[in-house]
Amino acid sequence: MNFLDKEYKLQELKEFSNNLANNYNLKLLIGKDIIINIIKSLHNTIWTYNGCAQHLPAKNGLSLHIRSKKKYCKYCEDCGLIFNNIDFSNSTKRCNKCSCNPSPPKTQITLVKNNELYFDKISAMMSCNYDIITNNYVKQIIHNKNLNNILKEYFKCDYYCNHACIFHNENNGKSNILWKQMYHIDEADMLIQKKYNFCKMFIPLCDVDENNGVLTIVKNSSVIDGTPPIDIESLLKSPAQRFTDEFIKKTYPKSDIIPLNAKMGEVYLVRTDGIHKGGFVKKGKRTVLFLQFKTK
Repeated sequence: MNFLDKEYKLQELKEFSNNLANNYNLKLLIGKDIIINIIKSLHNTIWTYNGCAQHLPAKNGLSLHIRSKKKYCKYCEDCGLIFNNIDFSNSTKRCNKCSCNPSPPKTQITLVKNNELYFDKISAMMSCNYDIITNNYVKQIIHNKNLNNILKEYFKCDYYCNHACIFHNENNGKSNILWKQMYHIDEADMLIQKKYNFCKMFIPLCDVDENNGVLTIVKNSSVIDGTPPIDIESLLKSPAQRFTDEFIKKTYPKSDIIPLNAKMGEVYLVRTDGIHKGGFVKKGKRTVLFLQFKTK
């Protein structure tokens, strides 16, 4: 039965909260109808290219993002690598390793056909400019009493939905893995300093599996629950850093690395205070809505 409409006992919702805390994810069924209505509301919306390439230097399992905050620095528009005389020429805004990447359009307008999103040109990652948190169907999810009771029990304090975004990933076999599709911890510096806590709801707007970009989480990797075997000092200095796949496989047991496959209508509450990644689309496409819930 649809999670949003079902009557649950308070004890059942507490068990859901415990599952989220212990397993780093909680799978829920909200049904296809509300997903289809969200998709239809995205017709003729503007989307922006959003992604960086993976080939930056790694240290202690972290792939270092070295884009400078100084405006006068010249850097690769794909990966953020600061240019020097070796890897920069005046004829391109990309470093040598990114120069062969297909050039995506900066913005596109999407069309909805048969409950799917379509763009004029394939792009490895697009984000929607529409303020989806104001969408009436999304509001039904955010303010659902069952969800509210689970999150109140999980956080043990007041919270609110502070952020919502939609990503669309598509690949015809020519794109490589992007920076945003590597393992990371959201807002790691804030978590390490115990400024606040949060979790996300992962709402696929299509079927998702290992082939088209499944979200993968790593249990027992939270910087809140303890001190995971990662470079905490480096994360504090640059919280947007990414972990290499090789590091994750060597550091965590296979049973703790969990892909969250989903059919349309299935959603997950996910602990993104732990290590996770949005999957690389090998071929095909994936559209996902994320809602972030944060403590006050």
